[in-house]
Amino acid sequence: MDFLPVSLLSSAFNSRFIVYIYVIRRLRYESDNPLIGLTGLSFIVLIKPLNRIKMLKTISPQQFQKVFSWAQTARDRLFWLGPNVHTDSPINDVWARLKCDERPSLGFWYDNKLVGFAQCYEKYEGARHIACLIVNPQERGKGLGRLFVQALLDYAWQHPDVEHVTLNVLPENHRALNLYRSLGFVEQTNSDPQMVPMRLMR
Repeated sequence: MDFLPVSLLSSAFNSRFIVYIYVIRRLRYESDNPLIGLTGLSFIVLIKPLNRIKMLKTISPQQFQKVFSWAQTARDRLFWLGPNVHTDSPINDVWARLKCDERPSLGFWYDNKLVGFAQCYEKYEGARHIACLIVNPQERGKGLGRLFVQALLDYAWQHPDVEHVTLNVLPENHRALNLYRSLGFVEQTNSDPQMVPMRLMR
């Protein structure tokens, strides 16, 4: 039985594995299998462990320009940067205000494409803080936001002294709130009505 080269049909992932489905179109065949005889196609499924930390890389100022372009409206900027950064701030001011040269500022890469950005830094001893998370709007709806947060948690938990991870969310950002709740984050008491602080214990 001769086959043409395999080609990637689709891929999917969950929290621990990535699944690749390849299709082989038969060039010619001699088979008693009626299914193969009818379709002329065969499939290979490969499952490989997913190392989420390797999907994170320190972002450069040049790459940050691409991230900056994802937030097109004032509402996008507010959801991304929070109320303490003016929505009309130029890119250099945002880079400086986020202290990107000091704090771990991480790009999230999937299928060799930059699809997300966030910071994950030591806010105080025993804690890491996730801030300024954004996913490319064109890549949303694919589960990448969840995978991104899980990668950031792996990044935080690799430090044995870290006991919990914190983050802040705007109360009107319901999609983000639901995502963080589903991952185990719990809302904390807060005197500032503009933000919802959340925490996840190890």
